[in-house]
Amino acid sequence: MVAAALYQHIRKPLKYISQTSKYRLFGAIPIQEYNRAETLQVAEGYLRAGHPIVIFPEGNSNPEPTLRPARTGAVRLALRSNAPIVPVGVRGTVGRSWGMLAWYLSFWKRCEVHFGAPMILPVTELTGHDDELLNTHSHQLMKDISRLSGKPLANSTTPLPYKQTAGWQRWLIRTLRLTFVGRVRVEGADNLPTTGPFIVVANHQGYMDPPTLHIAVWKARHLSPFFLTKASVVAAFQKVFGRGIVDALGMLPLDSQEPSRVLGRAEAHLRRCGVVGIFPEGKRNTPRLNPNWQTTLLKGKTGTARLMLQTRAPVIPAGIIVPQGYSIGAAILNALLPWRKTTVCFGPPIHFSNLPSGEPTHTDLEKIAGEIMVKIGQLCGKSYPA
Repeated sequence: MVAAALYQHIRKPLKYISQTSKYRLFGAIPIQEYNRAETLQVAEGYLRAGHPIVIFPEGNSNPEPTLRPARTGAVRLALRSNAPIVPVGVRGTVGRSWGMLAWYLSFWKRCEVHFGAPMILPVTELTGHDDELLNTHSHQLMKDISRLSGKPLANSTTPLPYKQTAGWQRWLIRTLRLTFVGRVRVEGADNLPTTGPFIVVANHQGYMDPPTLHIAVWKARHLSPFFLTKASVVAAFQKVFGRGIVDALGMLPLDSQEPSRVLGRAEAHLRRCGVVGIFPEGKRNTPRLNPNWQTTLLKGKTGTARLMLQTRAPVIPAGIIVPQGYSIGAAILNALLPWRKTTVCFGPPIHFSNLPSGEPTHTDLEKIAGEIMVKIGQLCGKSYPA
């Protein structure tokens, strides 16, 4: 619809940013999920060649009654290319999947495309520490889109919708959750806040720890946490099952090749009242890494400390006590045998002894990580070496 409205005035082929490569034939520039800078470079090249670029700053299609907060890609592109941003509000399109097809075939149902005044952003050299600038311009852009579309902008404290997935993916997650919910015992559920944002931190021994912790949080508070997951694992799931199942499983890609953005998605999720789960040990605690894996924890990483200091979200420790075994075979047996139950013990929010007032040093971060690991060890029955 945006393309049709533009073509009435600008007889140039447009390009648009797409979540998938399936629409490349129709002028899409697919987002490189783990190399977004390359996507912006390609889009900038098309801009300089005279092609209009269309971006939907909410990311995915949004059937909700309110607009989601914007992602910053449009503003980044405008600052890099010195191109103006024209806000657009679309009214009248309804439905997704078959509902959208039914609307499209109803020729008497018209839609409206409203163009707003261009936003001319000041020339700015991005340094990698421009979150406040990008968020300010992105919020102003969404306010203009809200006015043009007649759709209110959600408050930044509105809880993040958990599932933006197709029907079969929602039913799959619900089925798996209901199948295994009786296999997870929950202790200390009263220690969990009733709403986000908060961070759940737990020990990591087996392959089933993420779904186990997910079920425990959902069982206690009917909240669905997102987990920091290796980018390679997310890419594999997305390639086989599609983007929707990645969102449904709550995977936040963690790319070690971009250290400055490792925690970016988790921070954004927390600022929108989401719940984030982290395993501070980083890897599964197995005999290959730790000869005393049955009684001691691995050294904690500092990512949780950084995320807590950036968002000031409460940190809830959890101890996962699983039946004996750490291999993938043991994980399958624990999942298939109904008498093998896992216990998840939630502790009260951690009150840290002395938080740094300014920029934290590595020593400060390691001290906070140590306090977190001690609390986890008390809940799962393991010690944490000083």
